[in-house]
Amino acid sequence: MVRRLCPLVILSLLPGCVTTTKVQESGAYVVANKSDGYGGLFCQPRLEFYFVDHAGSPNTYLGTCGTPAMISKSVHLSGDASWFAIAPDGTSMVYLHRPALCGAGDTAAAKRGGVYLHTNKTGDRLLYDDSQVSQVWSGRELPVPGIRVGWIGTKPHKSGVVQGQDLVISTSGEEFGEKQ
Repeated sequence: MVRRLCPLVILSLLPGCVTTTKVQESGAYVVANKSDGYGGLFCQPRLEFYFVDHAGSPNTYLGTCGTPAMISKSVHLSGDASWFAIAPDGTSMVYLHRPALCGAGDTAAAKRGGVYLHTNKTGDRLLYDDSQVSQVWSGRELPVPGIRVGWIGTKPHKSGVVQGQDLVISTSGEEFGEKQ
């Protein structure tokens, strides 16, 4: 019996080692790369987004996003325009939150998945939930600081984007379809 339980006990202890690397800090926002500390053996790396109140309060968790390993090897982890963008002046951030990622924890799971716009004046606002947008991967440059997501809503988007087309959402909250 002890022989069978030993591997289970060891495996249950290992995922507790999380490593964090700051990827980007701009204005009121910090983006950190989180991994399981074992090279993705248990959970693939993910990005976590935080709002920093420079008045001394602890960082406020905003969201989590990640990409399957087979895609992340061909896409630059921290610069993928489908995850997040911070305004050049550091006062707003648009990001895709994916709460069900391995290792993301209860805080991530408690927040609805989708695209959010956070400003340091008005806080967090859900723009589109997971039933309307999906993560896409593309190396094409965006015309404005923002993110690119796939529109999967059943009705056309107000910009004219239809299901299967890409939608660009800027750090100021502007939205437009992307010409392919």
